Amino acid sequence: MLADPRTQLPGGVQTHLKAGDGVVYILPILHWGSNYSTRMRRAIHGGFSTCIQYTDLNFTRYLSPLAQTMFERWTQRSRQMQDYTESALRAVIQKDAAAYHAILLEKLHPGRDKKGEMLTTVFLCKAACFIYLKKNPDYADVPEDLRRRGTSAHPTTLNWGQEFADRFSTEEAEILWGRFKPLDAQLRGDETHFFPGFQSGPMRYYFNEMPSNFEVGDFIASWDGLSA
Repeated sequence: MLADPRTQLPGGVQTHLKAGDGVVYILPILHWGSNYSTRMRRAIHGGFSTCIQYTDLNFTRYLSPLAQTMFERWTQRSRQMQDYTESALRAVIQKDAAAYHAILLEKLHPGRDKKGEMLTTVFLCKAACFIYLKKNPDYADVPEDLRRRGTSAHPTTLNWGQEFADRFSTEEAEILWGRFKPLDAQLRGDETHFFPGFQSGPMRYYFNEMPSNFEVGDFIASWDGLSA
């Protein structure tokens, strides 16, 4: 793709959309739009998440009462998800496997299978990394692109922004990141990786691969070799 952006990707599926058509896809897949005609095309690119995050709701006073109620409900849901995220991370700090499983399966993303549980755990791993970076900004073992992403919120992946890190002390952030380091090591390799189409530069983290032979149970088991 670096040489020819129109090169087909192995296993890729091309969708042919006419004016007014739409396509729905899930977050983890690689995706982008292309226009191979000479005619100008515009696309509306929306997103769906079970929660959102608005830091300022002053604009809602210009909305109808019904719309105001909706935004208030969504904001309450966001706060609840932040609390669930904190509870999951505190379960990791306390090495409480039962509590971690309960929050993972019943609160954060209920109904997910083992692969879904692992994806949520990877989201929490990144959240732990961002919390640690807030407390230790000079920590060098993080690519600049990932560091930059941690400065803004992305609720879909349980990244609640820098203010969320204030829920944890510096000591708790240290313990938390120590718990997630074994998983973080599974998410990266010794060599630099890059895959055209991603909105980032080269880094040691894998772009498309999840850890092989490493599941949530293995992540929990890795706590036993760590200090309290």
